[in-house]
Amino acid sequence: MRSQFIVFLSMTQESLSEEQQAKLAEITELAKIAEQKAREMSEFATAIAQKYQQHLSLF
Repeated sequence: MRSQFIVFLSMTQESLSEEQQAKLAEITELAKIAEQKAREMSEFATAIAQKYQQHLSLF
């Protein structure tokens, strides 16, 4: 999916103004950051769930 998006961006950038390309680059960077934060939150939630399950198994 990501590679398709990158191909789409490169094809689209040819027809965009410099300002539009800059905005698109900024949005792309924000999307990457959001994806990383979502991954980190998922890992954090998984770790909490595992600790909770371990805690429950003690009783």
